[in-house]
Amino acid sequence: MLAVALLFVLPRIRRAVTRAQAAVGEVGSALDRTLGAIRTAKANGGEGRETVVGSAIERAHLAGLTGARHRAMVSVLSAISVQAAILVVLGLSGFLVTTGGLILFALIAFLLDVIYLSSPISALTGSLSLLQRGLGAAVRIGKVESMAVEEDVDSAVSTLVVPGPPQIEILELVFPYPTRIPVSRGVSINVAAGSQTALVGLSAAGKTTLFALLQRFNEPDRGAIRLGGRDIAELTRAEVRHLTAYVEQDAPKMDGMIRDNLIYGNPTASPDEIAEVLRDTRHELALREALDAVSARRTVLLIAHRLSAVASAEQIVVLENGIVRAAGTHESLLRSDALYRELAATQFLTNETPVPIARQRESWLFGLPLRNRPSSAFTPP
Repeated sequence: MLAVALLFVLPRIRRAVTRAQAAVGEVGSALDRTLGAIRTAKANGGEGRETVVGSAIERAHLAGLTGARHRAMVSVLSAISVQAAILVVLGLSGFLVTTGGLILFALIAFLLDVIYLSSPISALTGSLSLLQRGLGAAVRIGKVESMAVEEDVDSAVSTLVVPGPPQIEILELVFPYPTRIPVSRGVSINVAAGSQTALVGLSAAGKTTLFALLQRFNEPDRGAIRLGGRDIAELTRAEVRHLTAYVEQDAPKMDGMIRDNLIYGNPTASPDEIAEVLRDTRHELALREALDAVSARRTVLLIAHRLSAVASAEQIVVLENGIVRAAGTHESLLRSDALYRELAATQFLTNETPVPIARQRESWLFGLPLRNRPSSAFTPP
């Protein structure tokens, strides 16, 4: 009876634990998302709508209760089975003793055997219950272990030779996110060595995805990216990321002082190098001057939402729905491309005045070579 009950109950314990672990994961994800946007939620009166955390906690609570009920059922069944066995042995043996079919000493021996077996049986059922809990948790661990791992991020890069600013060639790049249409559909862009190229376009045009492919955060389905004539697929990720600097639009804050964040990409940066990075970043004009100075030693590829920040770039590429819609200078695109004219008109670019840098939203990628850079995660304030 106990064995049949365990075969029925133990799998339910494993399934309940698996559901509880999944719900706890949802709680962590929801908390991370909600707390990260807490000011947005509060500013828009959205506290009452952010109920995802509460529902995930409720699911975790219910799954935990279900598992606890099943574990309690196993303990009760184990105790009942042992006590029932003692009663059966006692009753049957007592009857045999009274009829002369069994001597008293044999009755005592049978009772002692059952009593001695009760503790191991209880321990065994408890262990089986604990094993099912572990197997349920192991399902989640197995999912994490099955995720793809970047195995070349710790490889040596000290012997990599950097002759100078490279030409960047993006050739027929195709990349889809899972369950979505391709966000990069045959993109081809040529960035001359030591030049500035800007990527512009509406949201979801594929600009950020292209940067992710350049840093090998993702791998394309088809096509190639070449730095200085060499396919980045032939380089390790450590080499690609050592030779490029990716300056994010909203840089995360790492643990430590402000200085620790500034030198995160190069812990050996000197005070003079840090000061140089921080000098005259107060407005867009100063940023443009700094960018022009950097372009003498770097190949610069940048995403811009304010066209005034990139109007002087040697090449501006207009992306739309994962393809290159047009490319050229600011003046030529104003004449030839309707979307670019619309973007320029909405930003009053024809009557442009310097705009405080706090009002612009840009991401910058500085190309090869980038040794001794103070930080790869520095964003102007």
